[in-house]
Amino acid sequence: MKLACAGVTRNRYGMWETRLYEVLHSGEKRSVLILLSESCANGPTASQMAAIAQVTQDFAVIFDRVTSAALQFSSLDASHASKLRLVHLHVAIAERDGLAAVGFEFDCDWNPEAGVGILTHDGQPILAGQADVACLEWKASQALTTLAASKQQA
Repeated sequence: MKLACAGVTRNRYGMWETRLYEVLHSGEKRSVLILLSESCANGPTASQMAAIAQVTQDFAVIFDRVTSAALQFSSLDASHASKLRLVHLHVAIAERDGLAAVGFEFDCDWNPEAGVGILTHDGQPILAGQADVACLEWKASQALTTLAASKQQA
């Protein structure tokens, strides 16, 4: 499996976006839309671009962690992993240590109305909840503040 990220462009709604492409062994291309926070009026920040680069480079490992966190949040075992469908990645403006928070938004069979959202920082899940966890800027800011406080106490 090869991953590639397209250039960041502004969509018709004024939001910045890019796509993460997965080139399968068969040559088929699949993609997932990466949306950048609506707060990015002047284009992506360096921390957002660093987070996109990290997700692109380490996607398989990060995706395994995120899938496990989604199943744990939903109190399900690994047999349900195939029922999670990645809808979008959301890259927040909130950042810590030069990396923006990245949210993974999933549709799932067991909660079709609310879905599942996992917020990550530096490739690690830091918050799990319904799909809105992946895309709400205030949740990303709050989770990174909590993460910083817990690291100071350790």
